[in-house]
Amino acid sequence: MELQCSIYTVYEGGVQLHRNLRHRKQEIEEERRGGRDCTRRGRQQGMKGDTPVNSTMSVGQARKLVEQLKIEASMCRIKVSKAAADLMAYCDAHACEDPLITPVPTSENPFREKKFFCALL
Repeated sequence: MELQCSIYTVYEGGVQLHRNLRHRKQEIEEERRGGRDCTRRGRQQGMKGDTPVNSTMSVGQARKLVEQLKIEASMCRIKVSKAAADLMAYCDAHACEDPLITPVPTSENPFREKKFFCALL
């Protein structure tokens, strides 16, 4: 099975484009055979919060990574423009239920300010 889907990971406000899965799968197979050094590309890019990976990845770890990449590749993806249009339609349809857009009537608001009247003697 040949996977040719790209994966994006979001980190600290930026997006890093990984190589397509077919190349990553080949890299994992080479690492498993001992042909390449297995270092995390995110560390080379200088991402914070990552811990360095040992110079060799175990077969179990490589299999888990391949399975995760397969799961991500099989996800149903939609275009951003369609997702944005769906989100806008949902917001328009539910705007009447949103208390931030249509305010709560003051008679029903338990947090309304109490009015104090000062009476002069």
